[in-house]
Amino acid sequence: MLWCGFNQKISPVAASAIPLTSATDSSREDWTQTGYKTPSVGSIAQNALVVLTFLGIKFLLFTRTIFYYMQQEATTRWTPVFQDEVQVFKEFAIV
Repeated sequence: MLWCGFNQKISPVAASAIPLTSATDSSREDWTQTGYKTPSVGSIAQNALVVLTFLGIKFLLFTRTIFYYMQQEATTRWTPVFQDEVQVFKEFAIV
């Protein structure tokens, strides 16, 4: 939604918005479709989201590994989050 708002309101391109019509003519007449102005902004946003998703998954897998060692009492600094090994494995598989 932010990308659409950027292209339509913040940085619009002349003649890039076209009115949309319906086959039944029951739609609103003020609907428009807007084209992209700067694909570099979208590419940067897309790449940033991919990298954030990748790092988020790595972080979740890392924390589940720590939870496993906490449950096995190899790490006693923190209290265990899960009661048994099966819960940790299921959580790891979900991630």
